[in-house]
Amino acid sequence: MLRNVREKLCGCTWPPRARLVNLNALSIAVLSARLLLGLSDTTAAALRYEEALVRNHLRMLYSVQENGKIITGSSSEPLIAEASAQIMNFLVEKPCQWDEEPYMDLWGLLGNFVNEDLAAEGTIGDLIGRALSISAMDCAIHGLSGDRVCELQYQTPVTVAEYYKALLTDEVWEILRQSTPANHAQLSTKSATTTFEDAFQDAYFHFSHYGMANDCSPMRDKISWAIWLRGYAILCPFNQEVTDRMFPIYFSTLGNLSPKTVSANLEQDKIGQLITPDNAGIQSAEALSIFSPGNGLPYIAVVHCYALTENQGINIKQPSSRATEEIDEDLEAPRYQFGFRGLSAYRNITDSDRATIRRMIGHSKRTLPSVGLVSK
Repeated sequence: MLRNVREKLCGCTWPPRARLVNLNALSIAVLSARLLLGLSDTTAAALRYEEALVRNHLRMLYSVQENGKIITGSSSEPLIAEASAQIMNFLVEKPCQWDEEPYMDLWGLLGNFVNEDLAAEGTIGDLIGRALSISAMDCAIHGLSGDRVCELQYQTPVTVAEYYKALLTDEVWEILRQSTPANHAQLSTKSATTTFEDAFQDAYFHFSHYGMANDCSPMRDKISWAIWLRGYAILCPFNQEVTDRMFPIYFSTLGNLSPKTVSANLEQDKIGQLITPDNAGIQSAEALSIFSPGNGLPYIAVVHCYALTENQGINIKQPSSRATEEIDEDLEAPRYQFGFRGLSAYRNITDSDRATIRRMIGHSKRTLPSVGLVSK
């Protein structure tokens, strides 16, 4: 079955003999199965790609409007996402050499996707975030011992620490792991002094691809536990308050998967020059109704400011001052709040990848029609 899906996605007999270097319907199909690529509705090329993807490469046709416009997308399908992951991580032999190279150049293809005006309006920031997070998950899974890897390799859960170690440089991870909650004043002494590494030591991420949310309900624990089980991350709708992406977190020592054992990793993706981790909106679990009454596990609130070029690195939200009297019980869920300035904190991108990402950001500034969209 997986072989058939792989061949349907990439349009060739498996395994391939040469790299997939050009942006075409094949490469878009593979990337979209995991990254949920939305195609612009303003270019003729995007329409041609949509038709080819639906006809030959497993993209879903959702509806046809009266004017003939088609609505398509990549639905959450773990088996198709697994096939896509295997294709993205496949290595082919270099011509006349003994070593190997990736079948697909992820950032090069995404750069071409944006440069050809195929990306849907206002999506460049979270597209960068989706690619970084999926790459980090793959890297974390590659680092696991064989007995921990599932039969479907890229459906394997990884700990929160394993994910962030794969996403970040050693220096940045060292800073993050020792951080404490930002909402210090609303917490008991025990919660307020628990480090990030200790708070999430038995907590797991499980996602191989992204799915689109129509509203804020998938962020809430009554639904997010099932999303964790299915193995995908949430891309929030464009008008979603504050948060752009979300990964459920499962605390394995608290019992079986249920609303009482899940939390959230909330993500904002910014490509504006004026937005910093300090002035971005606070992703509060209480304001976003992440937890059901009586629930309130530690959660993560992250801001990525990709366009910034000064003072690059991690920015940890400093704990607020505590009241003089001790608090016996947490008044809020512990919020581990931090942000990243620029691109230097991320481990698995080369200098060439960084240049591509900056071109993607620059292209979005030339094409976005309003200042409000730039800050996204």
